Amino acid sequence: MRRSRRWPSLAAALFLLVIVFAGCSAASPEPSPSGTALPEKTVLERQKLAAEVQSIHVANAAATDGSNTFIRLAPLLTVLVAAGTLVITFTKDRRASREAREKEMTAAATEAQKRHAESVAAVVQNLGAASPRLRLGAAAALAPILRDPTDPRIASDLTPVIVANLRVEDDQDVRDVLVRDLGIALRRPPLGTTSAEPLDLTRTQLRRLRIPEVSLPGADVAFAVVAGCDLTGCDLRRLRGFGVDFSGGRLSRANLHEARLNEASCRKTQFHDARLVSVTFKGADLTGAQFQRAGLQGARLQAAICQGAVFTGANLAEAWFLDPDGGRPAILDESALRTVVGARNWRQAHWTKNHRRVLEQLSQGTP
Repeated sequence: MRRSRRWPSLAAALFLLVIVFAGCSAASPEPSPSGTALPEKTVLERQKLAAEVQSIHVANAAATDGSNTFIRLAPLLTVLVAAGTLVITFTKDRRASREAREKEMTAAATEAQKRHAESVAAVVQNLGAASPRLRLGAAAALAPILRDPTDPRIASDLTPVIVANLRVEDDQDVRDVLVRDLGIALRRPPLGTTSAEPLDLTRTQLRRLRIPEVSLPGADVAFAVVAGCDLTGCDLRRLRGFGVDFSGGRLSRANLHEARLNEASCRKTQFHDARLVSVTFKGADLTGAQFQRAGLQGARLQAAICQGAVFTGANLAEAWFLDPDGGRPAILDESALRTVVGARNWRQAHWTKNHRRVLEQLSQGTP
């Protein structure tokens, strides 16, 4: 009776043990096929695989979103492409039109130059015609040609032609018009900064030539007739003017530094404020010439006729009124000598003994 009671208790304990063991098996890691736990490397590979799968899903989702965005922007992109095509087409058409206009303008300019050259050639040819009327018409036609602003070389090209005709022209009316034409040509701005050959105006008839403020350094006007000219303020450095006729001309403020005016005719010529440093007036006719405030330092006036000349305010330092080689001295009357006393540095000039004696007396107020 006592033994039969122990068996039910033992069965209950065994049942409880089975349940505990089953619970422990469920809580433990899944056994490998061999009955052992999975290694850590396998677990990491599975986690990596899961991450890659997740990234693929994300990429697929992004691609799907991009496709949707492209579909939404497709109309706008179509409009932009069409606009770009129109812009390109318009630009090409505009370029083609511009090139066509440029070709037309070039052809028109070429034709105009051809007609202009033919017109100039006809005018030049008529300058040598036998009829004075034709020559006068040709000379008059030169003025608008010389003023043409579209042809900057025309003045320099026609200047030698005008000068050549002035040497041989015997009709006074034609000469007067040609002198006016020469003045127009010489007043045109020079081409570039390159130094050109000095202008050769020898033996030309240039009465009443008016070219104030023009630069003609080194020009040659030997035996030219430039009476009544207006060369005010001109640059005439190293001018070569043997025997030139400047009578009644205006050369005030002109730069005649080292000019050679031997035996020139300068009767009543105005040299007010002119730069006449080292100028030679040997044998020149300076009757009534006006040298007020002129710079005559080192000028040579031996054998020059200075009767009635005015030197008031001029600088006469080292000016020569006598010939150091024993030739004839300058001819000065009392009127000219009285103005010398009013000049600057006249005592530093070179005088004959008689001239210096008279000048000293005049400076002291002694008659």
